[in-house]
Amino acid sequence: MSWKSKPSWHNLGDAKDEAPLQTSEDFVRTYGAVVEALTATIINAEAGLNWLSAQQPDLEEVRRTLKTIANDGKRAGEIVVRLRGADAG
Repeated sequence: MSWKSKPSWHNLGDAKDEAPLQTSEDFVRTYGAVVEALTATIINAEAGLNWLSAQQPDLEEVRRTLKTIANDGKRAGEIVVRLRGADAG
């Protein structure tokens, strides 16, 4: 898709013989889940950086934060995979 072309969901009402992939409610819920996961990743990364900059960093706290960041990233990735699956289905 070029930058000038419209996304596939732009004119769902114009699609002939095709059902929309998601309702608006599903789309908003999924979008919110992605934003939530990415926001959590950013907040936790910033917290980890702050802990590392301390005179005596609490490495256990940083380790827990890094695990949380990894889990948030996996959660966002799983949501994207589900979206791609719905798009292909």
